[in-house]
Amino acid sequence: MSKQKPLRFAALIRVSSEKQERQGDSLNTQATQIEQAVEAMEGRITARYAGQEHATAGWEREQFEQLLQDAASPRRKFDAVIVADPSRWSRDNGRSEPGLDLLRDNHIRFFAMLQEYDLHDPHARGLLEMTTAMNGWQAALLAQKSVLNRLSKLKKGELAVGELPFGRTYSKRTRTWGLDEEKARIIREIAERYIAGESLDSLAKEYGIGRSRVDRVLRERCGPDWTVRFDSDRFNIREEVIVRVPPLLDEKTIEAVQRTAEANKTYKHGQNKNRYLFSRMVFCGICDRAMRGAETNGYRYHQHTFDIPNCLGGSVRADDLEDIVMRHLFETFGNPAAVQRAIEEATPDAEKNEESRKRAEQIAKDLAKIEAGRNRVIDLVADGDLTKDHAKKKLAELDERENRLRDELDRLTEHLDKVPSSDTILKAAKELSKRFRERVSAKKRITISDINRAFEDMTWEDKRALAEAVFSGKDSDGRRMGIYIFPVDGQAGKQRRRWKYEIHGQLIDEEGFFPMSPETRDSFFVFGASPGQKRLLSKSQRSSTPR
Repeated sequence: MSKQKPLRFAALIRVSSEKQERQGDSLNTQATQIEQAVEAMEGRITARYAGQEHATAGWEREQFEQLLQDAASPRRKFDAVIVADPSRWSRDNGRSEPGLDLLRDNHIRFFAMLQEYDLHDPHARGLLEMTTAMNGWQAALLAQKSVLNRLSKLKKGELAVGELPFGRTYSKRTRTWGLDEEKARIIREIAERYIAGESLDSLAKEYGIGRSRVDRVLRERCGPDWTVRFDSDRFNIREEVIVRVPPLLDEKTIEAVQRTAEANKTYKHGQNKNRYLFSRMVFCGICDRAMRGAETNGYRYHQHTFDIPNCLGGSVRADDLEDIVMRHLFETFGNPAAVQRAIEEATPDAEKNEESRKRAEQIAKDLAKIEAGRNRVIDLVADGDLTKDHAKKKLAELDERENRLRDELDRLTEHLDKVPSSDTILKAAKELSKRFRERVSAKKRITISDINRAFEDMTWEDKRALAEAVFSGKDSDGRRMGIYIFPVDGQAGKQRRRWKYEIHGQLIDEEGFFPMSPETRDSFFVFGASPGQKRLLSKSQRSSTPR
């Protein structure tokens, strides 16, 4: 009687985490145990399938799939599959059952060490199914715990995701954030040159950073807030967490970058056939849409685009509008009192700011009380006067309230930081007017003749630079800075129509950006007037003429 051939085994060796796989302890232990079991059964291992088993059910398991593929092959190299214990087979019944059916249908036996499970026997299959279900449940709990732990770390300001925000460092030992000084220097240089007018494409290429990455860092990731979107479809978690990190740029530079980006999308975007001083800065006051430049019979106009109704019922002569608005700006800049008045009128109500300051002070006191309450809960648990479950609930309530208060405090602080003091406004008004007068005249006050002379001496580029400085960006309501045109009652159908315009702008000083209060002017011009005949008109006379 011939001796029975030894069984040929396929060894399936898997661990439950990347860390275990790197260390190799679990893999080596399983391999040793399986080799000893196969030797005891006088068999031999002819195929090995070793790899990482992820805790999240449904992840691709390449080694597992390869084993099943080889098991279905007519020229397979094994007669049995062996694992260190049933949990190493699968944690997902959706994969386990078809896999076991495939082994059974191909007459491949199944072993967990020395114990064989008859895949034709309902009892053996039931044990394997229950083991797989329990392992899947345990894996789900571990995965959920991992997700919640990472989310909790993020809310505490700790690093809990794989990628660091650009230019920052993180110490796991001290749980503190820092700056990568070299990357921070690069971003500061790029920002400075970008604000000065250099192309972001050329800057990204020069510094060897992807253009889209540089753009995203400049627009979204230069400040102290790093927004992390935390999504888990499996556990229905959708949260956005803001982590405080060291800023790459100061607040003024960040605002300047954002304004430059906005300008590049609007009035600096593309070139017009004819030069318009206020290109992409003129808006319909009725619908807020930007007005386009157009030329007819040698005259330049600002008018509605052709695909939308004309709210104004006419077009505004570009030459006249440029002349009157620039003279308006000259008059404002040349008068420190006018500058101060324009800033103060645009500054939020002082009484409301005082309420915001008082609320910020109260929140600071409430946060101190929360911290004291948290310490009391910990003391009660230590003394045995409070159960851990009750303590967890109370601490969660305190954490939730603290997060709400800190969010409110951040908003108030951001608002109050942008509100200039009376002294700051006065200083800015004087400095702006002084610099303007140094370019125009040495006199303390600017006369009409000074303005006319300086206006005529300015180059087109100088005027455009002034317009960009005043009309760049948006106001607090998200409305574009610029010149808004309104019709005047009773003027419809007249050849010499009157228009109103509102200047929505801001003044730029070394202290920062100060909004200007919108100022409405009525105005009137006669077609064909020579430049020498045009003069700065009174408030009741200001105009630009329609087509």
